[in-house]
Amino acid sequence: MLIYMRTITDEEQKFLEHDLLDIKEWIDKAIEGKINNCSKRAALAYKEEALQQGLKTIPIDSKDCALALFNSKGYKNRQAREQ
Repeated sequence: MLIYMRTITDEEQKFLEHDLLDIKEWIDKAIEGKINNCSKRAALAYKEEALQQGLKTIPIDSKDCALALFNSKGYKNRQAREQ
């Protein structure tokens, strides 16, 4: 599990407070949104791969599709694909 912390300056806090009601809530929702988008793309990638391989059955749930992609033979994450 990744725990990520970033300190913002007082000036950066003022910038954010100009537009946001709750900085922490906005950060949490931004992270949740990114995770949701990435999981949907991973599920789609698995479904495309499954069609190319002619698999007869694939998981129905998007999260299960994404996890199946990560467990598939030859899977590479973004960093590995870029190298």
